[in-house]
Amino acid sequence: MKFLTDPQISQYGEVNQLGGVFVNGRPLPDPIRFRIIELANLGIRACDISRQLRMKRIMPNDTIFITIVREPSEQFISLFDYTNMEAFHKMNLTTYVKTVHANDARMSGYIGYNQMTWDLGLPAGQFQNMTAVQELVDEADKLFDLVMVTERMPESLMLLRRLLCCELDDLFVLQVNARKPKTNKEVVLDSSTEKLLRQRLAADYKLYSHFLHKLDDLVALYGEEQMVQDIAEYNSMSLRKQEFCDFKQAIGYQSQSNDQLCEDVTRGEILYLDKLRLSQKKMVIKRMTEANKPIPNHLSLQGGFKIEPLIP
Repeated sequence: MKFLTDPQISQYGEVNQLGGVFVNGRPLPDPIRFRIIELANLGIRACDISRQLRMKRIMPNDTIFITIVREPSEQFISLFDYTNMEAFHKMNLTTYVKTVHANDARMSGYIGYNQMTWDLGLPAGQFQNMTAVQELVDEADKLFDLVMVTERMPESLMLLRRLLCCELDDLFVLQVNARKPKTNKEVVLDSSTEKLLRQRLAADYKLYSHFLHKLDDLVALYGEEQMVQDIAEYNSMSLRKQEFCDFKQAIGYQSQSNDQLCEDVTRGEILYLDKLRLSQKKMVIKRMTEANKPIPNHLSLQGGFKIEPLIP
C-alpha cells in the first residue's frame, strides 16, 4: 500500500504504518529525485505524490499515482491570495489579470497562471500551445490511477476508497486551509476580467475539463446508485466524527477533544509533513542502528531527507 502527502491521506498512512518520502521543507516546484535507496534497503517501501510526471522514473513499478484538480479560476484566485501575489507584484487581482500574460515570468520562478499544468511539468512558454497541453493531458491520463476533482470531492473520495481498498473512516476530510474571510474582497471579478482570466488559464482549463469528464465516466462505472448510497454513509460517518471531536470552526477547524485522531485531522499539510518526517527519520535511524550502519548526515533530525536535482 502506498500513501500520499495530502494531510488526510498522510494520516491514513501514519495510522496504518505506511512509509513515505518527504521533501525538505515545503513541497518544491523544481524537478527532484529523492534519496530512497537507503529506505528500500531497510525494508521501507517509499511513495509520494509527484508534482512532476517524470517522478515515475524513480518510483516502484506498482506505485499508485493520484492527483487532484480544481476549477482553474477558483484555484488561481486562491493561489493569488495564499501566496500574497498582490504584495509581490504590487497590483491587485484585476490589474494582474489585465497586465500579466500567461507566459510571463512567474513569481519566485514557479508561481503563476496554469499552476496545475505547470506542476505536472508543462514549461511556462507552452501554456498557449494547445498541442503541447494536449500531450501533457494525455500523458497525465496514462500516468494517474485517479485524478480527483475538488468540486466533486464526495465522489472523488469514494473512488479513492475503492482504489486504495481502505475503510470509510480513513477518508474523513475537513477544510483546514481556507482563505480568511477578510481576504475575499476581490473574489468576484467583472465579466470582462473573468473572461480574460479564463483565456490566461486555457491550459489548466483543458486539463480540468478532461478529468472532470473522466470523473463522470468513473462514477458511471462505479454505479450511480451505489455512489449515492456510499456518499450518504460517508456523510453520516463524517457527522459522527465531527460530533465526537467537538470541532470549533474558526479559519479551518480546531478540535476541542484530546483524541489524537481528532487533533491530527485538523493539522495543516506542512505541520503534518513535519510530524511525519520526524517520525520517519526516527524509524530509519533506529533500523540503521540495529543494522550497525552509519547514520548519514542527511538523516539529521534537524531537517528533511536531502534532495538532488532530477537528472533528465
